[in-house]
Amino acid sequence: MQSLKKTELMAGLRAQIAALETPPFQEEEGRFQFGLDDMDTRLPGGGLACRGVHEVRAASYGDMGAAIGFAAALVTRATYASGTPSGKDRLIAWCQQSWGAYDIGALYGPGLAGFGIDPGHLLLVNPAREPDMLWALEECVRAGVFAAVVGEVPATSRHFNLRASRRLHLAAEDASTPLILMRGFGELASPSAALTRWCVSAASTVEEGSLRAIDRPSWQVDLEKCKGGRPFLSELAWDAYAGSFVSCVSEQYRGANGRREVSLSLPPSDEALDVREAS
Repeated sequence: MQSLKKTELMAGLRAQIAALETPPFQEEEGRFQFGLDDMDTRLPGGGLACRGVHEVRAASYGDMGAAIGFAAALVTRATYASGTPSGKDRLIAWCQQSWGAYDIGALYGPGLAGFGIDPGHLLLVNPAREPDMLWALEECVRAGVFAAVVGEVPATSRHFNLRASRRLHLAAEDASTPLILMRGFGELASPSAALTRWCVSAASTVEEGSLRAIDRPSWQVDLEKCKGGRPFLSELAWDAYAGSFVSCVSEQYRGANGRREVSLSLPPSDEALDVREAS
């Protein structure tokens, strides 16, 4: 009898914790979509929250360019959610490292334009030190004038921790501004308060012996963390003309036991563009 009471108590506590961790669905205008129903319907509220932090990391060093391209595509989708056409005219803040953790070159204007980002509407911020990066990110988010803010915070950062990420998340909530954090590559050194975390790798351009168009970059994206949702693995391509993601190859779900099962077949994809210049 006592064992049964303990079991019921634990079940009740788990239900309460799940309810606290699951954010209430926001209205549609409070989220930005991928533009792909197969993706949006699997995310809480039908998209990514504009009021919060989303992390993007590369599966390996060689996938850094692909991860940056994916982040740029997310920024474009966020600007569309800001309103049309005025949302496209809003500024985007991109806070870059200047202490040399990444050696893959500076952001490349024509490359960003391929993802729908007008270089003339891009504000580049180059903090001198890692603590300054966190300060700059918070100030940019709280300004409330940007359609989206991007920040480069390495996975091995000594200054970025759960407390720092929570501070940034609260700032993004207050300003209703999406903050996309580029976490570099490799395992993360500390947990964070991010709503989602995406692990990105480049997808091949070659299918059945033919080279596909290079103007449709594609990625394999693994949703490792999704607050209030379910992680999954997918392959996506970017349609620059439509300014939207499109599906490709195959989609897989990750179950509670960690196994992945193919759920449907989708059209093939193309390779991710590197949006940085060579060093």
